[in-house]
Amino acid sequence: MLSDRELYNVIGGATVFSATLVNAVARLIDTVMEAGRLLGTAVHMFIYGKSC
Repeated sequence: MLSDRELYNVIGGATVFSATLVNAVARLIDTVMEAGRLLGTAVHMFIYGKSC
């Protein structure tokens, strides 16, 4: 078992930028972009009086 002094000297562990964090940020950006496209299309269709 390690003592407290030895535990303080341990270097390593997870980095700030893990693959899970990068994936979550990429998905968030994709979701925001898709929401912007949907809103832009809705505004465009409203302004020009078009519908599907």
